[in-house]
Amino acid sequence: MSADPLSDRDALVLHLLDRGTSINEVARQLGVSRYTAACLVRRVRAGRLLGGRRMAPGLLTFGDIGELLGISASAVQQAEERALSKLRRHPALRALAADYGLLTGEQTS
Repeated sequence: MSADPLSDRDALVLHLLDRGTSINEVARQLGVSRYTAACLVRRVRAGRLLGGRRMAPGLLTFGDIGELLGISASAVQQAEERALSKLRRHPALRALAADYGLLTGEQTS
């Protein structure tokens, strides 16, 4: 018995992928949008590549992502830090955060 059994939805996606089903057909079978179907397919494929090891459905560790990309876990963490830093500095996102009162005590310019 595996530690992280597939959900019924994931099992269906896996079955459809094994049959070579298109994203449009996966979306139709599941009754979801093409975007949602594509996300489910990516998540199931990532789980398959990692031998089914996941912390929780759809969540991967820095090490898991590094394994998929062929880089170290620390390189993944550094890339995440750079990306989040860029998002924090983005003028439009800072203005949106200020509108919602999320920048209390910080300068908004």
